[in-house]
Amino acid sequence: MANDLPVGTSRTGFMFDGDPRTPPTAVTLKHDEGRIQLSVPWNRNDDSQAYGRWFLDAHWGDDRDQSRFSYQVPHELLFQDGHGPVVLVGCRRAGMQTNPVAGLGTGVVTADYAVLGGQLGYSRVDGLRSELAGLGDWMGLRSLSRDDTFTPGTSPQGPRTFRSSRLVLEAPPAVRISRRLNLHITPDFSILQGQDPDVTQITERMVVQTLVGRPREWDEHMDIHRAIRDLISISNWRLAPFKRHDAMRRSDSLLFPTRQPSPQWFSVQTQFAQPPQSPGRQRAQYLFTFQDVGTTGVDRWLRLRSRFGRAIDPTLSTIFRTEVSALTRVAEVGIGLEALGYLLALEAGVSPRRAGRESHESRLRRIASDVSTWPLAKTPSEWAQDSAATYNGIKHANRRAPEVVDALNSWRECVLVFRVWVAGRLGAPTEILSQNLTNDSMRHEYRAI
Repeated sequence: MANDLPVGTSRTGFMFDGDPRTPPTAVTLKHDEGRIQLSVPWNRNDDSQAYGRWFLDAHWGDDRDQSRFSYQVPHELLFQDGHGPVVLVGCRRAGMQTNPVAGLGTGVVTADYAVLGGQLGYSRVDGLRSELAGLGDWMGLRSLSRDDTFTPGTSPQGPRTFRSSRLVLEAPPAVRISRRLNLHITPDFSILQGQDPDVTQITERMVVQTLVGRPREWDEHMDIHRAIRDLISISNWRLAPFKRHDAMRRSDSLLFPTRQPSPQWFSVQTQFAQPPQSPGRQRAQYLFTFQDVGTTGVDRWLRLRSRFGRAIDPTLSTIFRTEVSALTRVAEVGIGLEALGYLLALEAGVSPRRAGRESHESRLRRIASDVSTWPLAKTPSEWAQDSAATYNGIKHANRRAPEVVDALNSWRECVLVFRVWVAGRLGAPTEILSQNLTNDSMRHEYRAI
């Protein structure tokens, strides 16, 4: 077994907390359904009692002023076994079991990130790479080019015979998207020999990379990586999940005989990972692609997401939580569009007090007036009136609740308007949007069976 921690596995080893006063102790590290947890046993009759202080809210006679020992789980812990080190970052206590009579107990620690390698010191990182499903397709960048040769048929209409194929693998240059944390999209590829000697596997990768000279908090890196994920998800209205993460600290660099340090990128497991998605059989249909908005558009998206986060996050929520009812979908997108209309009013110079008193329908009309390409068969006025009635019917108990199919169609229309609003703000050409809207799956109306 390599130094890995896939979901459903556990490893037994020793924990180090970085405090020379506490000895290493045997623990179990698990990754179960996205939850990374460490089971820490203790015995009040030996040196391991120091770890019990992390979990027991009790008075300790040997440390009345709590100055000798630590009573909080450290933010960072090191796990080590025969397969290698694992640095756990973002640690906190998450329960315990205890036998007061015997003085024994086991505490549970959860961690946000597990860095598969390295040593203590990963509370901040210099670099983060994230492989994102669909990123290469959306970017339109390929490392593999192919030139096929066919033998002509015996007649002009006869079938051709495949003769040869010439494959060229060459990763295109990285694309710098933004100055924020030196954001790049980096193409890469790998060639692997399968277990069957007659099988060779070529894999293209496309990673989001942030790399800075001064270590930053994980959330600073991850926020930008999630922004790229959200942008692709809006374009296709399907979740574009992360496939893997890698992190780097220059302090963990290898020193080669040339005396030049070489950064080490270590694989990262996180409990924030989305569940794996079954691969789609059809090619994704994007409302807009990188070619349509360019680096300027992606940089605009980073600013837009910061400025309109109160509107974007609720509207996107139904992508990440598919197992919700139609009424919940309408409520969540309604909250998002309500915030969007309010923020657009402030952007237009309306005072906060006046903007806060606008009706839901008025806010939807304001959104519609800011959409570059109208995507619905309904007029903007009809959409605003119908959507407001559906949303208010769910929100207020004294109004008639909508039928499920009507709620689904209202959600669909609101999402489509939102997506086109985003595309317009990023600079996607109206002719491209009009063309892509004809093939967008959200143009199709839900119907009761």
